[in-house]
Amino acid sequence: MFDFFVYYDENGNIYSITNELKSSGTYVKVKESDVSDFLSGVKDFKNFKVKITGKIEEKVAEINNLIYTELYQITEKNGQDLQIIIDNTQSKMHIEIKNENCVNQTLIFYLCKKDPNFLIQTVEFLTENKKSVFDIEQSTDLILLTKKVFDSYGIDYV
Repeated sequence: MFDFFVYYDENGNIYSITNELKSSGTYVKVKESDVSDFLSGVKDFKNFKVKITGKIEEKVAEINNLIYTELYQITEKNGQDLQIIIDNTQSKMHIEIKNENCVNQTLIFYLCKKDPNFLIQTVEFLTENKKSVFDIEQSTDLILLTKKVFDSYGIDYV
C-alpha cells in the first residue's frame, strides 16, 4: 500500500492529492485507503478542508479527522446557539440566535428540496439582528444547509 500526500494551503483548502512528495508545500501523509474516494472521483477534494488536530508542529492527523464538507446540513431539532423554525403554513422561516457571544456576520442558508443539488432559495441572515423572519417558498421535504459557524444548530418544522 502506497503513502499519499494531501497538500493544502494556509486556510486548509486542499489543492492536491498525490503519491509523489513535492519539494515544497504543506502536506499531511496518509494511507491510500484514506483518499481512495478522492482518487476515484467519488468525492471532490475541493469540497473538503484539512483540519489539523493536536499540536500543529507534530502534524498529528488522520484523514478522517482532517476533512469536512464546507456546508453543514442542519438536522437536530434543538440548537443551543441558533434555532430555526420553518412554518410551511405561512411560508416563513424564523431564525433566532441564542448564543450571546455571537460575532456580527452574515450567514447564508440554502433551502433545498430533498437533495442539496436542488436549490430552492437562499436566505441571508445578519447575526446582529439576533432574530428575523423570512418569506420562503412553501415546500415539503426541505433540507437546510449553511456554513458551520456555531457548535449547535436546531431546526423545527411547524
